[in-house]
Amino acid sequence: METYYTLEKESPFAIKDADFKALDQERPLGISGHLRVKNEPKTVALSILTSLPALDELIITAQPFINESGKDETYEICKKLQSLYPHKIRLFYYLPEMIAINGSHIKNDSIESQKILQSFNATTSGGIPENSIHSIVHYYNWGLVKIKYKYYVKIDADQIYLTSKMIQLREIIFKYSHLQKPTRSFFAKVLGKTLSPLYPLLARHLSLENFIKFCLKVNQRCAYGLMGLNLAHAKQDSIQTQLYPFKSLEKLFVPLNQKKIKIHNGGGDHLIIAINSQNYYFLYPNKTCEGLKVNNIKVLPFFGIFFLHYGAEKRNIRLEGEEGRDDISLKTYLQTSLKRLLPYSNLSFPLHRQCLLYTKNTQGGGMIDFLKNSSRLQSRN
Repeated sequence: METYYTLEKESPFAIKDADFKALDQERPLGISGHLRVKNEPKTVALSILTSLPALDELIITAQPFINESGKDETYEICKKLQSLYPHKIRLFYYLPEMIAINGSHIKNDSIESQKILQSFNATTSGGIPENSIHSIVHYYNWGLVKIKYKYYVKIDADQIYLTSKMIQLREIIFKYSHLQKPTRSFFAKVLGKTLSPLYPLLARHLSLENFIKFCLKVNQRCAYGLMGLNLAHAKQDSIQTQLYPFKSLEKLFVPLNQKKIKIHNGGGDHLIIAINSQNYYFLYPNKTCEGLKVNNIKVLPFFGIFFLHYGAEKRNIRLEGEEGRDDISLKTYLQTSLKRLLPYSNLSFPLHRQCLLYTKNTQGGGMIDFLKNSSRLQSRN
């Protein structure tokens, strides 16, 4: 008899226990990206175009959202790109109403959402069982179990990726994938923990390739953290007008001294990881956000900035204060000294320094990719 992870086991969107167990089977070397998306027409195409060259497949689990135009614009964009890249993009429509977590740009104010909350005697997403088809955790796991390749990475629709950096990291991960073990020995755990204080220093002085090789030999099983740079729009402008068409680096702003948005994003929750059945999404105890279980894995968030994050725009967060003191343009950021930027970091000193160094060392190729893909998108619209 088949057993189910999903509470509503009769649903066509139910996950079987066997689906998770299948993640323990050997898979071809490659990276499966997973994009979960709802109502993000402004940036979803650029997110796909900039991440796809570094992926072997992209699983898109789209949620319905009909806007003022009477169409689901986000889904239509995804379908258009799937037709251009049918060998890589696998598109799915996740129909159950999903209760969004606190802080999401999606509000739980529809009649259907209220009915679901009432049925579970809940007022927020934290009251929805994780294994319900209406939980964000179930929604994420439904896409996760569909992967075909050894490695998995979460792709966000409001992130524009520095493609050349993603490809560089991909190639190094593949080169040393034979050192990646299914589990870690007791000795590897002890040695890895003992040497942990040295990782930021080693990351700064070793090449990216040698650092990854060293960490794999010591820890036996690693996940690779991707950091991002938060961006907000100019006070008199919008991300829409900045991206379509893309104007200049002066139109994109990095928050420095802001209450609602920090300078960096990602790291621990944006990982390239060799998935097995012990790695799945869950809600943190405070019930305000989801995470990916990384038991028995050494997470390494020392590789720098891999994407530009536009979460402020969709959450309607506006920059406050004085330009040059409380925020700076992206162009100025890339030309500014480490000493000037460090006081604004929400990260530890060595990790932030490493993020900046990798940004500056690779920003040329990354920004060229950004401009190129923006131009390609405009020609297709």
